[in-house]
Amino acid sequence: MEFIETVLVKNGKIQNLNYHLKRMEKTLKHFFNSEKLKIKSEKLNFNDLDNARVRITYSYDGIRNIEVFPIKKRNFRKFKIVEIGFNYPFKYKNRKAFSILHSTFSIDFDEYYFSKKLSYNRYHHFKSRFFYGK
Repeated sequence: MEFIETVLVKNGKIQNLNYHLKRMEKTLKHFFNSEKLKIKSEKLNFNDLDNARVRITYSYDGIRNIEVFPIKKRNFRKFKIVEIGFNYPFKYKNRKAFSILHSTFSIDFDEYYFSKKLSYNRYHHFKSRFFYGK
């Protein structure tokens, strides 16, 4: 079983590194009863990157793959919050459930956000972030 963690790299440094490592360790503990992520330091050397999105694929035996993508500015005009009928607490590499969902959507929206159940307060938090830049 493989998992992904997507991080932002600015000026050669992973942003919010401790947050990402904790989430990865939580995943490893849940599935493999291990909190230690086996990392070779050269795999996480991003000194040559200025601004990039990096997707790390990992499993019980450590980091399996690293992909680097340029940051693309996207303009969101219309988004839709979709309530999903399944639990997704971990970032699995296999995202088939999301691909199936996406194939059923209309193309009228720029982005979709998935939520098990979205409270009134969380809806307005999303709305304020996208429409007012907060």
